[in-house]
Amino acid sequence: MVMMDYQLPGMSGYDVIRIIRKQYSSTELPIIGISGQTDQQIPAQILKCGANDFMYKGFTVEEFYSRINNMMDLLLSVRELKDAAYKDFLTGMPNRQYFYPAADALIAQLGTETGELGFVMMDIDFFKQVNDLYGHSIGDEVLKVVANCIRTESQSNALMARLGGEEFCLLTRGVSDSDLLARMDKLRTLISGTEIAIPGKSLKVTLSMGICMRKDETLEDLMAQADQALYTAKEDGRNKIVVYQSE
Repeated sequence: MVMMDYQLPGMSGYDVIRIIRKQYSSTELPIIGISGQTDQQIPAQILKCGANDFMYKGFTVEEFYSRINNMMDLLLSVRELKDAAYKDFLTGMPNRQYFYPAADALIAQLGTETGELGFVMMDIDFFKQVNDLYGHSIGDEVLKVVANCIRTESQSNALMARLGGEEFCLLTRGVSDSDLLARMDKLRTLISGTEIAIPGKSLKVTLSMGICMRKDETLEDLMAQADQALYTAKEDGRNKIVVYQSE
């Protein structure tokens, strides 16, 4: 959080706030303006420039802490709302509402450079049968276990998401096609060997994957290519990885 006087040497508080707001929104970095002048136009102008709050100098200790605590409560509420909007409630993974704009931004940042950008589409094999045989509560447990395995075997900076149902995706940067294939095969092996405890017995599932490496394609193109490779993996018997090959 920033507390800033209206009068600063070399630059006005208005200008500093405008510069900050070019990089950080009011919910990312809150600003409280302060001034010793009693001009009633100052708080209006400071708030108009992008400050979250304003105090006249001479404030008490109680007011000071109250304003800060209110600002922190607001930030916490905003973060909780963002989590609810952008995270899958079941697995805690980012959802498609978060993934699409984040992936588009990464691709736009790279421009025409490939940057070893890889896309993986994943699908739990025979997931409908799991729900039909054991119930949706067991199906939910399967989704959680698979999501945890994906997080374990993925780069910390990789973009991942549960797109819906039993479908997950992963966007990696700076990983070669051979390394990505090796990592995903490790993930596939991990999932196929993981026992999921259910009442009276244990359950194992497998994962099929389609991989493609970006040349200059859009996100939609990458998803279509990876989906095509995933379809081939399903047709070839499941629990497999297929790398997309352009014709």
